[in-house]
Amino acid sequence: MATQDSLCPASLDNAFGPRVNTCRRAFDFTQLFEESLMSIVPSILFIVVASLRLLALHHARRKASPGGTFQIAKLVAVLCFVGVQITLLVQWALESEGRTRVTVPAAALAVANSFIIVALSSYEHTHSLRPSIVLEIYLFFTLLFDIVRTRTLWLIDADHTATVIFTSSVALKVVVLGLEAREKQGSFIRLKDTLRSREETSGAFGQALFSWLIHLINTGYSKVLAIPDLYPLAQDMQSEDVGSRFDLYWMQTPQRTTKDLVFSLFHSLRWHVFAPVMPRLAMIGFVYCQPLLISRVLNFQKEPKTPDSNNIGYGLIAAYGIVYIGLAFATAGYWFRVHRVTTMIRGVIAARVFNKVNERSIMNVDDSAALTLMSSDVERIMMGLNVIHETWANLIEAGIVLAVAAGALASTAGNRQKAWMEAIERRISATANMLSSMKSVKMLGLSEPLRAVIMNLRREEIKSATRFRALQIILFTLAYVPQTLSPLLTFIAYSLLARSKNSPTLDVSRLFTSLSILLLLANQFTQLFQSVPSLVSAFACLGRVRVFMTAEDRIDKRRGHSLLPPMHKSTISLASHIPGLDEKASYPTIPESAEPPPYGTNCDTVVFRDASFSWNELGNPALRNLNVKIKSDQLTMIVGPVASGKSTMLKAILGELKPTLGTVAIASKKIAYCDQSPWLRNTTIRENIVGFASFDETWYRSVVRDCSLEADFLQLPNGDQTPVGSGGITLSGGQKERVAIARAIYARQSIALFDDVMSGMDATTARSVFTSCFGNEGLLRRRQTTIIFATHAAHFLPEADHIIVLNRSGQIVEQGTFEELRWRKGSYVQKLSVAHGYTASTDSIDEIRSVGSVSSLSSVANGVKKDTMHLERIAPPPSRQLGDKRVYLHYFEATGFVNAVLFFVYELLFVALEYFPTVWLSWWSESNTREGNKDLGYYLGVYGGLQVAFLLALFLGARHVANVMVVTSGKRLHEQLLQAVIKAPMAFFSVTDTGITLNRFSQDLQLIDAELPIALLLFGANALGAVALAVLVLVASHYVGLAFVVVFIVLWLVQRYYLRTSRQLRFLDLEAKSPLYSLFLEALEGRATIRAFHWQDKFRQEYTNALDASQRPLYLLYSVQQWLTLVLGLIAAAVAVILVALMVQLRDSTTSAGLGGVALVNMIQLSSTLMSVVIVWTKLETSIGAVARVHQFSAETPREPEPEESMPPPEDWPARGALEFKNVTASYKADAPPALQGVTLSIAPGEKVGICGRSGSGKSSLVATLFRLLDPSSGSITIDNLDLSGLSPDLIRQRLTCLPQEPYFAPGTVRFNADPLGACTDEQIQSTLAELNIWDSILVHTDGLSSLMEADLLSHGQRQLFCLARALLRFPCRGVVVLDEATSSVDVETDALMQRVIRTKFKNQTLIVVAHRLHTILDFDKVAVFDKGVLVEFANPVELLARGGSAFGELYGDGSGSEGTS
Repeated sequence: MATQDSLCPASLDNAFGPRVNTCRRAFDFTQLFEESLMSIVPSILFIVVASLRLLALHHARRKASPGGTFQIAKLVAVLCFVGVQITLLVQWALESEGRTRVTVPAAALAVANSFIIVALSSYEHTHSLRPSIVLEIYLFFTLLFDIVRTRTLWLIDADHTATVIFTSSVALKVVVLGLEAREKQGSFIRLKDTLRSREETSGAFGQALFSWLIHLINTGYSKVLAIPDLYPLAQDMQSEDVGSRFDLYWMQTPQRTTKDLVFSLFHSLRWHVFAPVMPRLAMIGFVYCQPLLISRVLNFQKEPKTPDSNNIGYGLIAAYGIVYIGLAFATAGYWFRVHRVTTMIRGVIAARVFNKVNERSIMNVDDSAALTLMSSDVERIMMGLNVIHETWANLIEAGIVLAVAAGALASTAGNRQKAWMEAIERRISATANMLSSMKSVKMLGLSEPLRAVIMNLRREEIKSATRFRALQIILFTLAYVPQTLSPLLTFIAYSLLARSKNSPTLDVSRLFTSLSILLLLANQFTQLFQSVPSLVSAFACLGRVRVFMTAEDRIDKRRGHSLLPPMHKSTISLASHIPGLDEKASYPTIPESAEPPPYGTNCDTVVFRDASFSWNELGNPALRNLNVKIKSDQLTMIVGPVASGKSTMLKAILGELKPTLGTVAIASKKIAYCDQSPWLRNTTIRENIVGFASFDETWYRSVVRDCSLEADFLQLPNGDQTPVGSGGITLSGGQKERVAIARAIYARQSIALFDDVMSGMDATTARSVFTSCFGNEGLLRRRQTTIIFATHAAHFLPEADHIIVLNRSGQIVEQGTFEELRWRKGSYVQKLSVAHGYTASTDSIDEIRSVGSVSSLSSVANGVKKDTMHLERIAPPPSRQLGDKRVYLHYFEATGFVNAVLFFVYELLFVALEYFPTVWLSWWSESNTREGNKDLGYYLGVYGGLQVAFLLALFLGARHVANVMVVTSGKRLHEQLLQAVIKAPMAFFSVTDTGITLNRFSQDLQLIDAELPIALLLFGANALGAVALAVLVLVASHYVGLAFVVVFIVLWLVQRYYLRTSRQLRFLDLEAKSPLYSLFLEALEGRATIRAFHWQDKFRQEYTNALDASQRPLYLLYSVQQWLTLVLGLIAAAVAVILVALMVQLRDSTTSAGLGGVALVNMIQLSSTLMSVVIVWTKLETSIGAVARVHQFSAETPREPEPEESMPPPEDWPARGALEFKNVTASYKADAPPALQGVTLSIAPGEKVGICGRSGSGKSSLVATLFRLLDPSSGSITIDNLDLSGLSPDLIRQRLTCLPQEPYFAPGTVRFNADPLGACTDEQIQSTLAELNIWDSILVHTDGLSSLMEADLLSHGQRQLFCLARALLRFPCRGVVVLDEATSSVDVETDALMQRVIRTKFKNQTLIVVAHRLHTILDFDKVAVFDKGVLVEFANPVELLARGGSAFGELYGDGSGSEGTS
């Protein structure tokens, strides 16, 4: 024994080592090494970090309640741990045996740490939402170190007291760690923090294991998920929080370079951007440990057995476990952090693009560009930035050999992708335009022409995408060149060198170690080729976003001032009334949110001084040299001919146009505004009226009553809770105008602007609304509101306090009171010959108001609302949770059966050629072991042929998917979608938000085009590759087969458990984006109104909330993917450990060394392949879900009824134009009151018939039945003796000529908009436009017929003139022409021109005119008067006027008589 002690003294443990001499213990560290590195170093680090953490917590607010059983349990456990540490210190201090020179210091530091643990545990419990990450990390790693130290102590002296005490401290540390790792939920957390995400309450273990997702995955497994079931976003991920940080840097960054957006994103998110770096470096370390382990295991198999063999074997098994488990955690943690930051970037960019839309001028916002940036570009940015860390990591791992080549190709790819994005932009713009005006599209019979236009845009888009994908195919193939050719070239070089120098040949160990290293290096080149193009594309999209965000904002040049005293008649200079004010200096800016002071009756509210305005800085002014003052508490009316600048003047008051010359000053920038085309949101009527103001029931009732809406509420299914649909599609034109007027009045602003807001109302309703709201005793006048009213309704002029007249050049030609102007010789007002002093009769107003009351309506509406809400919450179909494999069949049907078969053949060939060469190398290595370098040419030749064949199969397969399957499926699926929309009835558009439908055409088709083909290709390759790898591993070690049975069962259970939740999250992700499209479209269409009311912040907040709601399923989908990545990584680690254990422990009985090398090399790939399968499978499920949604939309969208069998009508039908309605009754819904009741009337060929009645009387419904937008529930409609129910709706619309109330313009040239059917020559088009005095105005803004149509640059009246020209150019013009309030927005002179043209050009056709200006139909053959859906009169208008008490006479007497002379 003495000899043994002298040979192996205890002092050997007092050396640093690190490995102790084997004479004392086998396979162990020295005690000094363990105490130094595993105790003292962690203790010092903990003291430093914990002190900083305690300081931070001391200044933080309390977030959890102190005390309670949980905290007491933690405190007791920690105090026990402190006691054991003190006992251990005393023991080491009193007894010198078995200790080293650092044992006591290490124990002393451990005691100090235990006291810090007490303090930190207490503070973390009350001042932090999550468990203490510092404590968890320290306790976990020191626990692992303590286990190693415990083993050493037991090996030194199992009976030593210190050994027992130390073992007890390890047990207590386990208890403390378990308690500290427990999350604080429920009553522990204070009320304000209970709604936080579970991610924010999870500690280090919860984050690493993704255990915070288990509750969500369980919920998704057990039921159908909805948005409320999802965790809220963490505080630091919410768009408002992230956006405010970005804005801080964006405003500070000098925006002069192309990188300013990138720099701002980086600086605002820098810590989140750097978060993936550490796990990615850990991945690199773990990955490159694998070849070293392969070499050691293969060499170990050849070594003879020694006493240390078992320990070495156990060490190799443990090393494999550490490497593969570490790789699993590092991979999952890395990708989780990558997706976290890209999700935040999505929130920043989408929100900032939306904000920019609200800031830019109405003149220069490209609607389609903004929409594409928010959708397609943001998705591309996310995809590209997901690999930003992969790029630098691949460069570190593989060098920069091919980076230059990849960059050059990627640059070209970026340019081609830009062209693709622009093509998408054009198609989406055209689609959005069509969806927003489906009623006009159908009535004009333009469904088929527009379908052809959009399909042609789709073909151009696919063509652009094909050019981009051609580069993708090249890059995809080149990416695999290093992987395939580098082993071949390396083995050739080595073998030739070995033969020439008689060096050692490529045996199993050398070959497979080299192969594993080469594959790892080549894999980095592969990823580099794949990631660089995506990254370049992302930066290209960021460049597009930057260009949009750095464009010039709307510049509000209005000068603010306090209410000014009256100006002397001889001057309008503001400087003379404000002491010290320089005429050239800017007026002081007034607080935009401040309520202006009460108006006096003699103050200037709006003042123009020598002001000129232009829609284009380089174009001619639309308004010239305006010098005008608008007084407070007055009704100022602006009149003038079409395109004189009335709407432009209102836009100038709103600050939407900046003056090119002169100035405009205004008393308050908070203005109520009602646009000429009413802007309504897709919410209820009440929400549209109230807007973002608080609800005041008394005021609301007054507004609704005076806007004559009560009667409409009774007729609507849900009263004022009726949704208006996208763009107010469920309401008539007059109803939309009155809702918009009500909103302007309800806002109670000091200034209110109204732009020709009564053109869609009948005369009686218009009189009622005008008198109640704008008259001397009207609601606005009683509130002393300054009213500025642009109008063509000249009969209202006597009510005005001040009248401004503009001429066609945009100049003020006269202004003054009505009395002053009516007697001025040759004045515009005098020409109108308006009867002075007319007011609506009180009886007619009271009659309209007495129909119902809001209070009675609200109760009815509330009852209906409950049913509606119930219907909205019906659970989605089970396929949402369980999946529907038929969707793959739908997709392969879209690609074509032959193409699908070829795809599977290419996939099988690709996988076989990828993995068989490894087996071939194993045969070669075994041959080399037996006979070195024999048959070298044979083995290398076959190996090279297999590698080249693999590249060829890869190229052909990728080309088949990208150029054949994508093109075919893209065209077919888009056509199905487009056909479903075009054939859908109008009822579908009234209940379906435009954003939802547009989401199918944008987001879903983008997924089908961009992600689905790549995901399908990679999933097939990876899934088949995983099977091939499993087979190769199984062949190498038959015993692994038993483990594989268990592994496959576990994999099946995991995917079953996981997919139910991930599939639903994918659905929710896609669906949650629809509200974003809706809000975006609403903001684009109504930005002038939003800014006038100063709703930008409210609208921005609503969009931010919707954006955060859409972020939740997206982020959680990414998160559960990484949970699955971790699980699969751990499964792969288990398989690797089992394989190595079998190879180490049964090395004499296992398979050949060659196949063992194959197995070990493939184990490297198996882990990454399984993870790739999951990632690609999720992408495939997401993108194939888009196919499911497109198919579901196409299948479930109702179709307009088509006749089962019908003979096509004659080519010239309807040649005569004889119409007959026989007892027609029609309703918009089965349970709704009839819109038409028993209508019977007969119209002879060539007759001119006017349709009139009050708003909601059934006029529009009659026209709708004629165009089969509404089908009768009983009765029949015939034209030239052909029943319309037996004809296709599209055919009817193509054969009838129509001019709808709302002017419609399609994306395209002036020529296409004027003659969409292409039936006229350029000369005919130009002459017709010139005849209507519109051609010169078009030439001002365009270069002729081939230029793109810029309808926004035309006034509303000019648009109606253009649409009349379109109707005149419809050749052949058959027997029936329908005009729906076609002259509502034109002045008297233009109205006379249009009436003359209509009577001349359509003199031989049957003419049906819906009219509110009744004087325009006095010369017609007949008029049909409707009331509440009933035809009350049908006779000659002159006869009806002569007949006492006729309904037509009452309508005419209510206001049309004065119109008649206007």
